[in-house]
Amino acid sequence: MNRHATATLLQGLALVLSIGVRIAGAGDWPTLHRDNQRSGYTDEVVRGPYERKWYRDFHAEMIATRVEAIVAGGMCFVGTFAGRMHALDIADGRTRWTFRAGGSIGASACCWQGRLYFGADEAFDKGTLYCLDACDGSLIWQYDAGAGIWVAPACDGRNVYFGDRAGVFHAVDARTGEGRWTFATGGMILKPASLSLDGRRIVFGSEDMHVYCLDPDGALLWKSAKLAGLSLRDQGPTIWQGLAIVRTNPADSFHTVMDRNGALLKQIQQSIPLGPQDKVLMEQWGDLVVHPTPQRREAEQDGIVRYLRDHPYDRCFHAFDLADGTEPWIAPVLFTVGLHNPPTPPTFHPKTGELYTFARSAMTYYLRGVRRYNVLGRLERQTGRFDWYWPFSDNERDWYAFPMIGDEAQSLSLMGDVLVGHHQGMLSGLDLDRMRAAPIWSGRDTYGGIFGPAAVEGGFDGAARLAMQGYLTGMPNEWHGPDRSICAVAAGRLFWVVGSQVVCVAGPDVPKVAGGGTEPPAPKKSELPWCVAGGNVASRGAGAFDDRIEKTILEPDDLRSFFERSPAIQVRQDNSARAAALRSRLAEQVRELIEDGPWAPFVLQLGISGEERHFWRTAETMQVVALSLPHLPPEIRAKAIAFLDDLWDAGVPLDKPVSDSDGKRREPYDLGPGMKQFAGRQVAYTASIEDLYAVWTYAHYADRWDRVQGRIGAVREIFTDFAKRDIQFDHAGTQDEAERLNGQLAGVLAAGRLFRRIGTDEDGQRAAAALFARMATERIHHERADTWLIRPTRAVSKGLHGAKVPRYVGLTPEVATLLGRYAGEALERNVQALTKGLPLWYQAYGERMIGGENYISPPHLSRGIFAAAADGCRLSAERLATRLDQPWCRADLYHIEKIAAILRRLDGISSQYWVALRR
Repeated sequence: MNRHATATLLQGLALVLSIGVRIAGAGDWPTLHRDNQRSGYTDEVVRGPYERKWYRDFHAEMIATRVEAIVAGGMCFVGTFAGRMHALDIADGRTRWTFRAGGSIGASACCWQGRLYFGADEAFDKGTLYCLDACDGSLIWQYDAGAGIWVAPACDGRNVYFGDRAGVFHAVDARTGEGRWTFATGGMILKPASLSLDGRRIVFGSEDMHVYCLDPDGALLWKSAKLAGLSLRDQGPTIWQGLAIVRTNPADSFHTVMDRNGALLKQIQQSIPLGPQDKVLMEQWGDLVVHPTPQRREAEQDGIVRYLRDHPYDRCFHAFDLADGTEPWIAPVLFTVGLHNPPTPPTFHPKTGELYTFARSAMTYYLRGVRRYNVLGRLERQTGRFDWYWPFSDNERDWYAFPMIGDEAQSLSLMGDVLVGHHQGMLSGLDLDRMRAAPIWSGRDTYGGIFGPAAVEGGFDGAARLAMQGYLTGMPNEWHGPDRSICAVAAGRLFWVVGSQVVCVAGPDVPKVAGGGTEPPAPKKSELPWCVAGGNVASRGAGAFDDRIEKTILEPDDLRSFFERSPAIQVRQDNSARAAALRSRLAEQVRELIEDGPWAPFVLQLGISGEERHFWRTAETMQVVALSLPHLPPEIRAKAIAFLDDLWDAGVPLDKPVSDSDGKRREPYDLGPGMKQFAGRQVAYTASIEDLYAVWTYAHYADRWDRVQGRIGAVREIFTDFAKRDIQFDHAGTQDEAERLNGQLAGVLAAGRLFRRIGTDEDGQRAAAALFARMATERIHHERADTWLIRPTRAVSKGLHGAKVPRYVGLTPEVATLLGRYAGEALERNVQALTKGLPLWYQAYGERMIGGENYISPPHLSRGIFAAAADGCRLSAERLATRLDQPWCRADLYHIEKIAAILRRLDGISSQYWVALRR
C-alpha cells in the first residue's frame, strides 16, 4: 500500500468548495462541545480545499481519546497523561506555555473570560481543579477535590462544576476557588456535567448508572432509575429542547450485542414480503440490507422500539425530561460504536433544533465495513422517531465519503449546515442543504494521517516491521476508539485531536507552516518504551528472550531466610496522616467484604474480548484478608479473624476452592444476559499448590496454627502431588505461565513453612526448599533475560484480543521480594517501562492500555504492576498512594491488597522485615 496514496488530503474538488461557502467571524471553542448544552455546533464554516496547516506530536505524553481541543484567545489547549497542560498558538502550533499539574490530565479544559479550568488525577484521595490565567499559564488558584478528577469541568461564570473519581460532585467558586457545595453519588463520576440553557439545571451521570439533575445550589431535582449498561463515561449529556440525552454501553460483549441487534433488523425486514418497489441491496455475511421505503422505515422503527422496551439491557440512548427526569419516549437507536465505549453523543443545531446521531438500520446504502447497518439519523423531538436517514440512495455507496464504520468510534460536530464526521483517520463533511458528502482528510487506518499502518509502505505488515525497529506506528490507548472526541471548529480552522496528535486543518486562507502539507510526514522513532503495544490488537509489544544472559543458579541455602523468618503479625503502626487515612480506608473495605457478603465473583466486560471473572478462588479471599490483619484496628481485626475462621470451617480453600456464583453481585452495573450466562458457569478447579499460600497466611497472621495442624495431611498431599510433576517453564509461552509460576512459588514456600512449623517432616522441608530454589531460579532468569512483557492471553471469554502482563500477576510479598533481591535491576527496568508506556495502568476502568479493541484494561494489569512496584521495587508509600485509585467494585480484593501493600511500606516492624529479607 502506497503511503502517499492512502493518506492524502483531497484538494480542488468543486464539491468540497461548495461545502464551505462562508466563514462566520473568527470564534472560539471554549468548552467541551463548544457550549454547556454540549451542542457541538458553531456558526463558523471552514471552507476548502483543505490541507494540514500544522500538527503537534504528544505521543510520549499521551492524550486521552475523549479530549477535544479547547480554543480561545488565539490558543489551543490540550492536556496529557504526563500531567502537562499545553497552550499552542493556533497560527503555527508552537508552544506558548506549559503548566505542570500534580497528576494525569484525562479530559478537556474549560475556558471562561480569560481563565482556564481543568482537573487532574493525583492520588486516591487527591485531585486538583486548577484555575490558570489562559494568557500566560500562571496559577490563579487550585482546589483539592479529595479524589482524582477525570471529567471536563463546566463553568457558568459563577461556579465551576465537576465530579470526581470517588463519586462526589463539586461546585467551586469560579473567581476564588472556594468550595460552594458537594453532592455525593454511589459511583465514580466519569461523565461531565451539562447545564440547561437557563442555567437552572445541572445534569451529569455517575458510574452507579444513575443520571442526576441538581440546581445551582446543589439541591437534587431528580435522579433517574438505574440505567442498563456498563458505563455513562466520557461525554456530557446533550441538553436539547428540554431533554437531557445520555449514552451508555450495553453490559454484554461487543459482538454479542451487534449480532443480536443485527438479527433483529434482519428479522423485521424478513417479516415484510418483498414487493415490486423493494430492492435487496445486500444479502451476505448474515446481513440483509434493502432499499428504504416508508413502510419499511416505519416497521423498523416500531420493531426497534418494541424490542428495546422488552429488552432494556440493549438500550444505549436515553432522553430525560429536564423538568422531572421522566422519559417521554424510547428512541429507535441501537448500539453503534467500536471498542465498546459509550457511543458518541448527538450534535444539534441550536437555531433549527435539528439533532443528528448515528444509528443502525437495514435500509442504508452504507454497505462497507466489518459491521454494516450504519446510518446517520435526524431525531424528531415530539415522537423520538427518525424523520430522516442518510445515506438513502445509490449516490452515497462510497464508505470513505463519510465515516460510519460499525465497529469503530466516530463522532459528530456541526459547522453551520455542515456535519463534520470525526474518525481516527478521516475527517468528512456532509452538506445538509445538498445532501452531499465530501472528504476533508482521507487516511483510513492512520492516526490523523500522521502515522499508522496506512501511512507506511507495506500496510499492517510494514507497520509491524517498523514497530519492531522502534518506529511509532500505533498507540496503546487508541485504535478507532475507545472514545472519539469531536472536531473543534474555531478561528477558521478545524482542530483534530487523534493518536495523541493535535492536527490543524484549514483552507487556503490560512498559511501552512512546518509540518503542514497534504502527505503524511516521514516515520519517526517512538519515544515509548520497547514493551508497549499499539494498534488494533494491542496484545504484544517488542521484547524477546536473550539467551546470552547467564542463568543464576540458586541453591536452597541461598533462600533459607525465606523459610526461617516470617513477618510480624503485630506491627508498629505509622502515625502519619497518610497512614491513618489508609488504615481507615482498609478497615472500611475489609468491613464491607466480611459483613455485607457473601459475595459472588466479580464479572467484568472488556469489549471484544468478552468477560473476565475475578475473585473466584476462595484462597484469594482468605489470603487478602489475612495479609491485611496487621494493619487493621482491633475491632475490625477481630471480626476479620472470625470471618477467616468461618471460611476455614466451611472448607476454604482445601475442600472449597471455588467461590459460590450465587452470592451478592459486586459490580456497579447490572449484568446483561450474556454476562449473566458467563457468571453462572461453574469453574472446574480443585485445590492446588497455589492455594497453600492462603493456608499459611491464615495460620500465621490469624495465629491459627492449631486449626491448620489438623489439615497438614491434605497440605502434604497437594505438595507431594505437585512435586512429582516434571516442572518446566516456557519463557515464550502465552498461556499465563509466569502468573502460574508466581502462585506455585508462593505455594511451595508456604508448604515448607507449614512443614517447618507443624510436625517433624524434615523430608518435606528439604523437598520444599529444593523445589523452591529450582523454581526461583527459573523465575529470576525470566525476569532478567526475557523482555517480552505484554503477552496474549486466553483468559477472556471470547478468546479475542486478550492481553496480560503475566509475570507480575499473583505476586505475593515474598515472591516480589525474591525478584527484588536477585533481579532488582531488571525488575526496575521492566516496571519503569510499563508504568511509562502504560500511564493509566493504575486506574480502575481506565481507557485501554493493553488488549485489543476493548474500552478498558483488565484489573490484573494494575494488580500485578502495583505488587511488583510495592514489594519488588520498594516504591515509596507516597508514590504508591498516587497509584491506588478507587475500587473496581464492592468488596474489591485487589484494592484491599494494594492498601495493605502500602501499609507494609509504612508500618515499622513489618517494613524492616521486608527490607531484611532482600539482603
